[in-house]
Amino acid sequence: MSRKSLELIVAVIAAAFAVGAQAQTADSSKVKVDKVEQRQVGQDNKQYMDLGNVERKGSSDVKAGTVKQLQSGTGNTQRMGVGNVAGTGSSKVKTGDITQQQLQGRGNTQTMGVGNVAGTGKSDVTTRAIRQTQTGGTRAQQDMQIGNVKYSGQSKVTAGTVTQSQKDGTDSTQEMKLGNVQGAGKSDVRTGDVLQTQQGAQSHQKMGVGNVVGAGKSNVVTGPITQTQAGTKNVQGLQVGNVTGGGTSNVQIPGGITQTQSGEKNTQQTNIGNVK
Repeated sequence: MSRKSLELIVAVIAAAFAVGAQAQTADSSKVKVDKVEQRQVGQDNKQYMDLGNVERKGSSDVKAGTVKQLQSGTGNTQRMGVGNVAGTGSSKVKTGDITQQQLQGRGNTQTMGVGNVAGTGKSDVTTRAIRQTQTGGTRAQQDMQIGNVKYSGQSKVTAGTVTQSQKDGTDSTQEMKLGNVQGAGKSDVRTGDVLQTQQGAQSHQKMGVGNVVGAGKSNVVTGPITQTQAGTKNVQGLQVGNVTGGGTSNVQIPGGITQTQSGEKNTQQTNIGNVK
């Protein structure tokens, strides 16, 4: 065997060991905590909570009791992420009830993401009730994302009742997405009852459940879905199990869907099971 051939073999073996070492030292986190709680009172405050999220590669294994994020005041921001994955990693999170609440304010913003995947990774989140509530004020914003997939990853979320509510507001926005897929990925979401309520004027309410854009697959099972809106000049939209681009949607709602609106000069739209 020539010297060059021997050097090449040694280099290949060294590279293989290096790759193996990197694989063995992939980042991982394991945490167990009885409860997690954030509280703020005042104006122009910000709350951020990340629990068991994974960026790039690596894995998380988190067990927690109740998870709460509470704010009272004006111009406040709340953001919460539980078991979300961006990249090639994996999350495994189990919690009690998850609550995000804002009181007595205007211009407040709430964002919550549970078990969403962007990339090729996997999420596995088990939780109880999920609640996102806002009371008072104008120009409030609520966004809730559960088990949605972008690209070719896989989400798995099991939850109890899911509630999103806004009261006493004007020019507010509310959006909820459960188990939607964009790309070639797969969602697997199971929840209890799903409730979205809004009271006020000139506000927008949106809900999307198990919709697919691309070649992916959604598999969503929920309890009864209820979407209600009260006030004037409001807009309400509900999208369930619609498919664009060759994918597959499987949505099961044994308790049925109810969409209600009361007031004047309102707009209401529902799209269920359409294919383009």
